[in-house]
Amino acid sequence: MLICRRIAVAAAAALALASPALAQEAFPNRPLQFVLPYPPGNAIDLLVRALAAEMSPLLRQSVVVINRDGAAGAVGSVSVARAAADGYTVLFVPALVASVLPVTQASSGLRVDSFRPVCQVFNNSMALVVKPDSPIHSLADLQAAARAQPGRLTYGTLGVTSIPHLAMEQWAGAAGVEFTHVPFRADAAVMTEVITGRLDVGSIVLGSAAGRNDVRILAVFDSERHPDFPDSATAVEQGFNVLPASFGGLFVPTGTPEERIAALETACTTAAGTAAYRAAARTGSQPANFFLDRAAFTRRLQSDVETKAAQLRRLTVNCGAPQARRAPAWVQNAAAAGCQGTPAAAVFCTSRVKPRASACTRAQSSRFCHSTFSTWVTSAAGVSSRIARILATLSWRFGVVWPG
Repeated sequence: MLICRRIAVAAAAALALASPALAQEAFPNRPLQFVLPYPPGNAIDLLVRALAAEMSPLLRQSVVVINRDGAAGAVGSVSVARAAADGYTVLFVPALVASVLPVTQASSGLRVDSFRPVCQVFNNSMALVVKPDSPIHSLADLQAAARAQPGRLTYGTLGVTSIPHLAMEQWAGAAGVEFTHVPFRADAAVMTEVITGRLDVGSIVLGSAAGRNDVRILAVFDSERHPDFPDSATAVEQGFNVLPASFGGLFVPTGTPEERIAALETACTTAAGTAAYRAAARTGSQPANFFLDRAAFTRRLQSDVETKAAQLRRLTVNCGAPQARRAPAWVQNAAAAGCQGTPAAAVFCTSRVKPRASACTRAQSSRFCHSTFSTWVTSAAGVSSRIARILATLSWRFGVVWPG
């Protein structure tokens, strides 16, 4: 019994001393990991690698970038949230890790307070695009067209509850109009459908339109014009004070010692101001004001959390139609997967934002919606193309909406 008591006392003392010892330990004294919860080869991957390369000599340790994608960023983010809060595992991610994912992927365990911000090192503006010969030339034109055809105009984004999706919904709310949303996997796919005329408008990350002349930018959601698109008017200029953006940077797990966060912030501030990182930022179509220190980043993050919470409460991420028939489980699961970005998920997913009739009956091209749904069911459900065509025809002809 005496031995057990001594062990308990020793364990309690060790726990009491653990945090001060961690804070006093020289930091860093081993390599760091920057986790990016998205696949390699995109603009955000370029930025995190440029930042890691510039921070490494400042911290006098190697900084290894790890791509851990999955579940719209939740997989990699959760891995960092569960890592030791010692400053050695750092997350490079948009603010949605605190403002969107805790709501849309609550089962992941992510919470608004899972992380502490370190520094903001990117700021992506959103934009609306149309095809070059579209009769819509301004937000006023788009508003008028949507009022004339409530819920019938279509727009695409890179996914349900993505920042481009929320940006469009925010503008539509300010304009007092309603659209039908069609989710895709990437901005490139959205712009392809806009160009062909199967979508009326696309809501995209502005940088995705860099170097392209096959789409026309209708409006940029920012307070000032972007240097890469000087001829594209902002929504503010057109009378709509709507400024959604995808901003982000470095985060560490909550519980990380203050001294270590400060050390990371100091290195980040210097690295973000180097010529090498600024060159990478320009390549990624970043504006001049992409950087914020920890205090300013924290304030902006808090504001974004509050704004997104109110916005997500207004969205109904379910068809919710009382007259809708429930589909078999495999169809519901496939529909849920499709809402994360499968182009042909239009039948299921476009009506998920607000209760409305079948997406195919409102899409600009019923044939497109019908045929793509057939193709998608074949691949997603593993059924024969003949059965898929039958299912597609029934859904298309009778306007069946199946909630997930």
